[in-house]
This record gives sequence, C-alpha cells and structure tokens, in this order.
Amino acid sequence: MIELTQANQVVEAEHGVIFAMPDDFFGYCGWPTAARMPDGTLVAAASGLRNGHVCPFGRTIMSFSEDDGKTWTSPRVINDSSLDDRDAGLLPLGGERLLVSWFTSDIRTHSGATYEQMPDQERVERWRAAFARYTDAAVERCVGSWVRSSE
Repeated sequence: MIELTQANQVVEAEHGVIFAMPDDFFGYCGWPTAARMPDGTLVAAASGLRNGHVCPFGRTIMSFSEDDGKTWTSPRVINDSSLDDRDAGLLPLGGERLLVSWFTSDIRTHSGATYEQMPDQERVERWRAAFARYTDAAVERCVGSWVRSSE
C-alpha cells in the first residue's frame, strides 16, 4: 500500500518551451518526458523532428538544463532508426547514468496510401521517400520496444 504523506502540497512551477520549430517540416514533437539526474540536471526527451502525430520520421531527441529549466541545450538526436521512433521515456540510474526507452512502429498499417492524398505534393514526396525505408526486413529488425543506457 502506498501512503501519501504530503497531501495538498503547493508546487510552484514555471512552464515554458524547451524546443520549437513550428514552421519547419520537421517541427512536430510529441510525448515528452523529463527526469532529474542526481546532480540536479534536468533531462527532457521526446519523439521529435517529426512531421505529424503519425508520420514516418520520428526520432528520439534529448535536451539538458543545468539551471532548473530556465535554459535548455539544443536537442540531440540520440536514436534514429529506419522506422518511426516514438514515446521516449527516461530513468536516472544513479551517478551520470541514464536509461532511455522508446518504441518503434510500422506505420504503413496506419497511413497506408492515405498520405498520397495530402494536398502538399512536396510533403507527399518526402513521405514516399521515407516509406521506401520501410521494408519488411527493416520492420522485422527494428519494430518493438527498446532501451538504451548511457555509460
């Protein structure tokens, strides 16, 4: 049984944006998570540099803040499989070690040929090129849930 010992505690927080490129083709980010390392560093990870909620471009990105979130590093791509990398998770392991989780999906079953109906032909061409990487062999090799730890 879990016992709540600090009910009704007031937390003061400022909200802000870590990373934004709203006018860029790859400006969509989703499903963020954040963690605090033992030394106080904040780490944020997300599925980023995407074109939409479901798209073939997702990459796992990570940013760091050493001033309680006032400023952040530019995001670094830490994973870019040939599939859509989604839903990054973070778990500090002690010291400077960090565990990152994510999953990949075969979005051919979700998007099918519907992307061909998008009005923006440049977008259609970019999606078509990305889907060319979605071979059955690549899906078999990459689809699933993954974890990676820092050294």
